[in-house]
Amino acid sequence: MRVLLTGASGFVGSHLLARFLRKGEHTLAVVLRPGRVPHRIQHLLAGVEVIASDLARPETLDEPMRRFAQIGR
Repeated sequence: MRVLLTGASGFVGSHLLARFLRKGEHTLAVVLRPGRVPHRIQHLLAGVEVIASDLARPETLDEPMRRFAQIGR
């Protein structure tokens, strides 16, 4: 399955990201500032596609959302 995960650098999002990776899910991690993610999750982001987006501007997610089957947060 392909998963688009918003809030991937947050507490809940990082735990969901780890779970999706353990299950072998193809994950697109959405973060506000890719260059400023917490150190505790940098190793997780190394294994996934990362996109910078501000959810206050949802139009920035239109194209990535079309590529994924499940949206999790």
